[in-house]
Amino acid sequence: MAIVRASLRMELSPHQLAEVLDILSPLVSRTLAAPGCLECRLSRDLTDGSVLFEEWWAREEDFHERVLSGDFRTVLLTMDMAAKEPEFRFCLIAEIKGLKDLARLLGQEE
Repeated sequence: MAIVRASLRMELSPHQLAEVLDILSPLVSRTLAAPGCLECRLSRDLTDGSVLFEEWWAREEDFHERVLSGDFRTVLLTMDMAAKEPEFRFCLIAEIKGLKDLARLLGQEE
């Protein structure tokens, strides 16, 4: 079983930025309420001003259901508003580790 991380990064003109944020902002809470959604975020990169829409799904099947949804089609439609070619990707993650694992790697395990 793999966790899925999907992300869409877009550079937008100032006019398109406001419109895209208006479109994507309401999707965050609806996405979070969907079965299998672990996390959903909409943020801006402070270095280049791009918008990042990111989702985490518990299972590939949950992500597949998401891809077939009307809300996901709305996300994809915003890609046409990007000033440059948008970057969309999804990753299948077999395992996620945390601070205890980092401490072990650093040789600080207690």
